[in-house]
Amino acid sequence: MTICCSGPLPLQSYASEALKTLGLLFPGTESHCKRWFEKRVGKGIDAAAGDQPSSSSRVLDFCAWRSRLLTLEREFDNSAPRKMSQWWHDRRKRREWFPFWIALVVLILTVFSLILSLISASTGVISAQQSILSNSAKDSNTSSTDSQPMGLKP
Repeated sequence: MTICCSGPLPLQSYASEALKTLGLLFPGTESHCKRWFEKRVGKGIDAAAGDQPSSSSRVLDFCAWRSRLLTLEREFDNSAPRKMSQWWHDRRKRREWFPFWIALVVLILTVFSLILSLISASTGVISAQQSILSNSAKDSNTSSTDSQPMGLKP
């Protein structure tokens, strides 16, 4: 662990810590960070800023940027995903992630099952109506032929 002095950091230590902070915030091993840097190179961001290694992910190992890193960490922990894609990629709270997606799958299957049952019920009603109509049509045809005497054909 780096021991922080109470006084100002030497310029070399400050610059070194700034580079480590960039490596911590924007890991060069992650493709979405690389794409983010590639879009912004030349627009006020140096291309080498995205290639900085981070020697530590512990906030206590940083002196100059510790308070700001703690603020960022607190804000990150207090934020919640807003879009479905953010929910899918957010792995901060595993105990909430799995139940959320299981509940979503159950909801989708329930809605799908409800739609299928409504379709099945409606086809059953239509089939029952058609059979009633065809039976009544047969009964009316049978009753009209029954009223004529046997052997006489019209």
